[in-house]
This record gives sequence, C-alpha cells and structure tokens, in this order.
Amino acid sequence: MEVLSLEGSCLVRFVTTTQGWAELSRNHICVPDKWPFMIVELLVAEDGSVLMSTAEGIPKNTVKILQCQGLYYYDFEELPDTIVEAVIGHFKNLYKKLMRRVDTLLPASAKPQLILVHPPSMVARNR
Repeated sequence: MEVLSLEGSCLVRFVTTTQGWAELSRNHICVPDKWPFMIVELLVAEDGSVLMSTAEGIPKNTVKILQCQGLYYYDFEELPDTIVEAVIGHFKNLYKKLMRRVDTLLPASAKPQLILVHPPSMVARNR
C-alpha cells in the first residue's frame, strides 16, 4: 500500500480486484465490476476518518504498469477490515449521490405524491 503523508492526513493507494465488492456493497451499480481490477485511493485524517475516496476500474494490463511505478496489488483477503469498510462506505456514498441526481432529473409530475391517509378510527377520534 502506498501511503503519502499530507499535513495531518495520509493518502492510501492500492490496486485490488473488483470481484466480490458488488456483493458486499449491495449497490452493484457503483462498483466498477466491468473491469477486472480497481485502483483505490483513500485520504485519511489523523483521527482515522476518510476525508476523500475514489475507486476506479482499470484493465489488467494497467496493473503491471502501476506495479512498476511502486503501487501494490492486494487480494481482497489481504485488506484490513478498516480499509474494506472505507471502500464500502465509498460505494454507498456514490449510490446516494447518484440517487439524488436521478431524483433531481425527474420532473415533479413523475415523482410519487405522498398522501397522508388516516384510518377511520383516528378520524372519528379527532372530531
């Protein structure tokens, strides 16, 4: 894992397979599983919170190029639980952002209208 220190934080960069991540995140749409590998970057604060994250799908031949540049490949099983949780959090955040964007693209008429319906027993008590 490449770790770069940046004033009070560090950048963790590594390559891993995309296999298995979609099942963990439950949001298959955000996992770059059309590619065999992905490069992951996590900007982590001193307290351990993830400030920024990215995960991009990459082709197989790119892995060798990245290894020549000093970036390591890690099997899923080799990754610490905290790293796995951070990457899953990344995919969850991407999914939320995507859903917000889709929601803003829909015209108001296409959105379901919420109607509060009281059961008859409640209506009678309120009178």
